[in-house]
Amino acid sequence: ATVGRSSATIYRWQSRRRRGQPLAYRRGPGRRRPPTPWMRRRVIAQLREMNGHIGAEALSRGTPGVSRRQADAIKKAELIEMERERKENAMRVCVTEPGVIRGFDGMEVRTVFGKRHALFAGDACVPYRTTAEQAERYTGHAVAGILERDIEKHGAPLAYRFDRAKSHGTAEVNDVLDYHQVLVLHGPPRMPRFYGQLERQNLEHRKWLEPLGELDPDQLDHELTRMTHAFNNVLPRRMLGWRTAGEVWHQRRKLPVDRVLLRQEVQERAARLRDRIDLRGRPADFPERIAIQQALIHRGLLQIQHGRRC
Repeated sequence: ATVGRSSATIYRWQSRRRRGQPLAYRRGPGRRRPPTPWMRRRVIAQLREMNGHIGAEALSRGTPGVSRRQADAIKKAELIEMERERKENAMRVCVTEPGVIRGFDGMEVRTVFGKRHALFAGDACVPYRTTAEQAERYTGHAVAGILERDIEKHGAPLAYRFDRAKSHGTAEVNDVLDYHQVLVLHGPPRMPRFYGQLERQNLEHRKWLEPLGELDPDQLDHELTRMTHAFNNVLPRRMLGWRTAGEVWHQRRKLPVDRVLLRQEVQERAARLRDRIDLRGRPADFPERIAIQQALIHRGLLQIQHGRRC
């Protein structure tokens, strides 16, 4: 500090003096000039053309006069801007009230007797798990039984949201849903974010169950009950005003919706959409999904929000 040199420089000078060498500064590259606006625009254009999938070294090679460090700084700033643009253009489907849509999903669980399936049903408006049961096999018969018990205990939603597992489209499942006048909402193929709520909840389920190791099936039943109670009635959530999901769920109102008229409206909308749109490359039930969405939006039970988190 006294001589205005770093300790590394002083040690280097001491070493050179011991060896009888003349003292000298370590020479290195001078400070680079900042990239010009033209260089910056060229780096950004290349980055956006690659949709962000390009390294700083490649960016610096593609624009002479820009170092790897400068390219990395430009890339970091532009990736932040690209993410802001994505959020501004994002579309999010929000369910406005509990009891409108209920999701259904399952995950594999290892037990001492082999693989079992933990099957969950949960509301799409609030993170309330209505049902959590295990099944030895993920079949249509098991799904139909769980749906019947779920409806008997918590009432029938207007629609169940299913992925495209074969066990969700069996005649047994359809009979249960038709009897209770419940619509079937199948999402797009290979798009987990359509079922985002239950997908995120399954991460919580795995983190709860994995540290316990391989359980006995009776122990698994106990843990599913304990876990459901904890997430529903113990955990306060900021998104719910620091209330639990159970508190919000039990305050829900009875939906003033005529299920017969709703089903008829969905069928009519789907028929009109089927005549207007091209179904090539889309699933056959795409018109029904759009028709359900439009019918619920018309009743104020669903909202499409732009520029929100997703």
